[in-house]
Amino acid sequence: MHILEYLEKIPETEEGKIFQYLHNILSTYPDIVPKVHFNTPFYTRNRWMAYLSTQKNGGVELCFVHANRFTQHLEHLDFKKRKQVAGIYYQTEKDIEIDVVDKLMQEALKVDDSIKPKGKKKR
Repeated sequence: MHILEYLEKIPETEEGKIFQYLHNILSTYPDIVPKVHFNTPFYTRNRWMAYLSTQKNGGVELCFVHANRFTQHLEHLDFKKRKQVAGIYYQTEKDIEIDVVDKLMQEALKVDDSIKPKGKKKR
């Protein structure tokens, strides 16, 4: 499914507004490609960097796949019981601070550049 089809299917609830707003922010970064995997929007450059996840209690979590490699801005993230992925939770669109999202995305981009690409195996 294409990301725009996914976003069109989201109801115009507060969660839908959060999804749309975060998608618009994340899509402004160069070379970021949004794709839907497992019915979840992922944002990729060299590899999966971030994804948006609805929460059972309402709201949306912006998750960073390699947050365990972040060296800065960890105070904004919650690992819950996860070892690698951490996220920042938004209950309303007004909760989103663009400067915080930018700091986290800059860190995610730095980590994405630092992870060596998987090479082809020699036979």
